[in-house]
Amino acid sequence: WHKSTPLDLTPKTTLDQAIGQVMSQCFDHWMSNQAAAFDGSDREGVHQMRISLRRLRAAFDFFEPWLPEGQTAWFRGEVKWLGKQLGTARDLYVLGADTLAPVMQARPCDKALIRLDGLVTRRGAAAYARLARALASPRYTGLVLTLGQWIAARGWKHRDREAMAHSLTQAVRVALDSAHGQVQESGRDFESLTMAQRHGLRLDVKRLRYAMQFVGSAYGGSAAYLK
Repeated sequence: WHKSTPLDLTPKTTLDQAIGQVMSQCFDHWMSNQAAAFDGSDREGVHQMRISLRRLRAAFDFFEPWLPEGQTAWFRGEVKWLGKQLGTARDLYVLGADTLAPVMQARPCDKALIRLDGLVTRRGAAAYARLARALASPRYTGLVLTLGQWIAARGWKHRDREAMAHSLTQAVRVALDSAHGQVQESGRDFESLTMAQRHGLRLDVKRLRYAMQFVGSAYGGSAAYLK
């Protein structure tokens, strides 16, 4: 398994170049974990592949104003489908390895925990089997080939050529302000938020974090924009 490689953008990077680098980085991160996820012996491969898809969806959201209308809807749907396959397998693994294991260590003779652990193990194995079938399916192959070709051909380049030639830092400030503002709005009166609302805030913070990871280097660091 592999983690994503850092992006190295500059203030002179154009919007077109930035979209290309971000999309390529997300796609490369995905592909570098494909074999590990399919093999399944090291569950970190599934985790890293899931992260790559989350980052890809975040990139679609962040750059949406400059992407051709309707062109990415299919990509989003297929990536979401694949993410669910990965998510189920990952969640069951975490439940068993990180949550149940220490509890069972403290209560090794608890029959209810033993039954629960067996159930989680069986369902986890079934989830990984479904994931392996998904990764071997024509649907998955079609997604990889179509998205890879779209990124290589820079399928967004005809949307607004003038905007694409602008510097990244000039183009995305409004998008960053919007993401930052959404976090502030979602986190208002934090102490009174419900669990569901706090989960929504968590997702908004994650989207902002991904956005800063995408473009932060062009500002001299991911925190520089906020100064």
